[in-house]
Amino acid sequence: MPKNIAHLYVRLAGWEPVFLFERLVIVGWVQLVPREFEYGRLLLGLIISILYLAILLNQTPYKRDDLDNFASILQACMQIC
Repeated sequence: MPKNIAHLYVRLAGWEPVFLFERLVIVGWVQLVPREFEYGRLLLGLIISILYLAILLNQTPYKRDDLDNFASILQACMQIC
């Protein structure tokens, strides 16, 4: 990894797969819910997002505190909007 961005990298080595899994579930697997259950899709996506936010707040995966706070705020904004 280049030294000029090493300070931005995550503290937890397995954090990227967690992030990608959350996005995969929200974008892909929610589509497997039948179209008749639109509110079920929304509820499942919201539950996954809230679960990811809880893990993000608990683990604080980034080396810098400001990046942890920024990621948490953006994740909360995604749930509100």
